Amino acid sequence: MFDDVPVRVWIWLAIAIAAYAPARYIFRYLTDTPRRRDITSAPKDYGRRSVALFRRNFFILAGLISFGFFIFTPFAEAFARSPSFWPLLIALMGLWAAFTVVSGFRKGRIQPIVRGADWTFERASQPKRFWGALMWNGALAGLCIYAGAIGVRDAPVQQEREKCHNYQDRFSAIEAIEACNALLKVANGRAQRSDILLARGNGYYAQKHYISAERDYAASANLDPESSAVWYNLGLVSTELGNRSASIRHYGRAITKDNRNGEAFLNRGLLFLDDGQLDRAIADFTKAANLEPKNATALANRGIAYVWKRDTQKALADFRKVDAIDRSNVIVLHGRALLSLHGGNPHAAIEQLSAAIGHDPDDLWALRLRGDIYESLGDYARSQADTDRVLKINRGMTSKS
Repeated sequence: MFDDVPVRVWIWLAIAIAAYAPARYIFRYLTDTPRRRDITSAPKDYGRRSVALFRRNFFILAGLISFGFFIFTPFAEAFARSPSFWPLLIALMGLWAAFTVVSGFRKGRIQPIVRGADWTFERASQPKRFWGALMWNGALAGLCIYAGAIGVRDAPVQQEREKCHNYQDRFSAIEAIEACNALLKVANGRAQRSDILLARGNGYYAQKHYISAERDYAASANLDPESSAVWYNLGLVSTELGNRSASIRHYGRAITKDNRNGEAFLNRGLLFLDDGQLDRAIADFTKAANLEPKNATALANRGIAYVWKRDTQKALADFRKVDAIDRSNVIVLHGRALLSLHGGNPHAAIEQLSAAIGHDPDDLWALRLRGDIYESLGDYARSQADTDRVLKINRGMTSKS
């Protein structure tokens, strides 16, 4: 619930709480003065009203407001994202609590941190409560300073963990791999090493170093064979390396470890569909759609499988479901083109394939099929244009890899 609340909001809330007391004092100082006292009412105690206290509260409030604006600067944003931020904040809270202990001991008056200015104990009149509040504030000070110091000490390692796992893609793949290498040198325990190897494999995968990624994923699976994520990633990288049977096997292991892994069902279904194992593909797409009813990719590909099975009604039912989610879904355009082709209407198929290519000019499947249809209709110039486009895209993909 609170995970999506920006850090700045929490800081502003803390500033507002801290600013309440000095702001209230300044307001009362300016609005409730002896000069404006109603002579018909009972006398008021203005003993705590002084220029020195006004100045102190004014500078405290000005400092808090300045800090409130400072947190919107790039430097503050970078610091707030660093692992040292929260430990330092906790340590500062501890130092403030320690200050209240020292100040309270010197003045003989203390306010327990849980209540604040509306609950003050004096040593002379309430000795037990005074010493209890003093010990309470001291215990909070010690706890916060200790926790903050531990956090600051561990901050460099935490920063390496954030780089290694790179959940928000804030770092490059090279930075992530280097961080994982550093963590592996000090990692203890099979689970920890497995987690780091999985993250480093993700870095290699992002760089398209698929053999290195596969090696790390396999090592991670060996250390933690119960992880669904690592088997799923092995399925991904095996597909990139052209080992489709291994991919199907790995996705199966991922599903065995977590039968709610919808992506594993979807990807295995795509492999079954490409291999012509239509019933198995339909079963996997159905599982994926059941786990995520608005998964347009699963529904669209199940429709494609029904097209190949010549089950037009079920195919159209799936395509209608996808239309309600995403009317421009390219896979549905592929499926409708196949239905048109099977129904003996090649010109309608060309229109639907052209629409798919309009959404994705590099749609190799649509370009190949449209080229074949043009050739069957005797339109060799357009067929050759689509073939040339396919060859150009393939050359570009080969040069990039």
